[in-house]
Amino acid sequence: MATPIIKPKPKTTKQESLLSILSDREFIALALIVLIILLGGAVFYHAVEGWRLLDGFYFSVITLTTVGYGDFSPATDLGKIFTMIFIFIGVGIILALINIVARHAKQHNPLHDIIDDTFGDSPRPVSSHRNT
Repeated sequence: MATPIIKPKPKTTKQESLLSILSDREFIALALIVLIILLGGAVFYHAVEGWRLLDGFYFSVITLTTVGYGDFSPATDLGKIFTMIFIFIGVGIILALINIVARHAKQHNPLHDIIDDTFGDSPRPVSSHRNT
């Protein structure tokens, strides 16, 4: 019986990993959408709440990343309504962007190749057999 020959997969460097995510059209599109949403939030809060553009951008970032320090909060009814809608739309898009980054990190992690070679690409189901 012949032993199968396992060819090593080519190793990826950190630079190749970074270049692969920067060449991913989905990542670029979502990153641009996130930037537009954050800038739109900054302009809105500047116009409606009277905040500086930097403060509006800062508030947009800490709100959509769910950090929420609490040092800024909208005072107008329009600002509060906008913020509620802004959160529902923006958090989902931020999570989608994080998902793409995580997927690239997983694909270009050296341990990923070892795990795939050992266990295969799909997760194995947990056995329901109990030892009694």
